[in-house]
Amino acid sequence: MAQPDWNAEIYHRVSEPAWQWGKKVLAALPLEGDEAVLDVGCGSGRLTALLAERLPRGQVMGVDTSQPMLDVAARELKRFGTRVSLVHAEAQALALGEPVDVVFSTATFHWVADHAALFTSLARALKTGGRLHAQWGGEGNLHRFLGLVGDVTRSARWSEYFVGFRARVELCLARFDARALNAEWF
Repeated sequence: MAQPDWNAEIYHRVSEPAWQWGKKVLAALPLEGDEAVLDVGCGSGRLTALLAERLPRGQVMGVDTSQPMLDVAARELKRFGTRVSLVHAEAQALALGEPVDVVFSTATFHWVADHAALFTSLARALKTGGRLHAQWGGEGNLHRFLGLVGDVTRSARWSEYFVGFRARVELCLARFDARALNAEWF
């Protein structure tokens, strides 16, 4: 799926609906304040700033495919100094120096065409025991995804790897009737 050609300055000013539901997703993320968090699809940095505020002893790395978005984010996140870094990269091909405690993302994964590569990349980005806390939408693909999660966790081949696995999945109807998924894995 081709990525839209965003005007980062305009997006930063008019992204209120995405920001509002993103704040709800972020509010549901338990943090101690010292974690390393990867914000996939950080855009112009509005939610990244809220993440950084919740991590006074931690680090946030924002990743986006749009250099104009990252340019706006750099300006908006300058006050956090070295606690926030920004990387121009594709989510399905991340190459981080160190794994992170949490991968956070809102309204991004549905823009990525190759979900197998995306989730492989995100798994590599996480520390052992790390968490994925994400929301994304797309008519019909959530039921397929949830079905696949269930199939894998119950399969004879993989079930032993999911002992103690706990998933909280909430399907919700987001603003503008877009389907969204808020999932967190521990």
